[in-house]
Amino acid sequence: MRKEAIFEIARTLIAILISLLLAFVIILFISKQPGEALSKFLVGPLSKVRYFSNVLEMAIPLTFTGLAISVMFQAKQFNLGAEGAFFVGAVTAAVIGITFSFPNGIHPLVAIICGGLVGGTFLFIPAILKVKWNANELVSSLMLNYILFYLGIFIINYYFRDSMAGAMVSYKLKTTALIPNLIPRTRLHYGLLLVITMIVIVYYFMYRTKWGYAIRMTGLNQKFAEIQE
Repeated sequence: MRKEAIFEIARTLIAILISLLLAFVIILFISKQPGEALSKFLVGPLSKVRYFSNVLEMAIPLTFTGLAISVMFQAKQFNLGAEGAFFVGAVTAAVIGITFSFPNGIHPLVAIICGGLVGGTFLFIPAILKVKWNANELVSSLMLNYILFYLGIFIINYYFRDSMAGAMVSYKLKTTALIPNLIPRTRLHYGLLLVITMIVIVYYFMYRTKWGYAIRMTGLNQKFAEIQE
């Protein structure tokens, strides 16, 4: 297990390194000041607290999505619909934040939970298609992304669009739906603490419970997992 963990870490680092090298090559060809561009690319987000907090703030919802997908990947099941589920979940959370009224602290939690449930429910579609008609889940989930994307655009554009704005944006969320800022004068909010908590919970679930063990064993050896049941 330790060798596998080291291999996974090394593989991830190599993938990041290759991505950076490709980015450097592209910047060298298209930028008139490649040195400054590379400096801004690598050091820019770390130069100020506000910049770094913006990076963390944008990473929070993506981390939630990655956690959901990681559980599925442990069972060696593949679904490319996370992008569409993320988008339609965000639209659902926005609708909850615009339409309904709840007390402070409760409102954002309701919006987040509803968004996650809606996004996760749509991801059942490729699984159902595979079980019922043996449809390829990679193809069906990839196609589902476009359906969910345009469904979300339709909902915002025709029901929650702010006609007074110069671009296609929704109405503003109610103040009770906003997550309080963690650091003043930045966009970083308490969702960072929530996502860290969820990382610990998911890890505990996958490696310290019988359900997590069953999921991982299904990915490693499905026949053995069936016998264990």
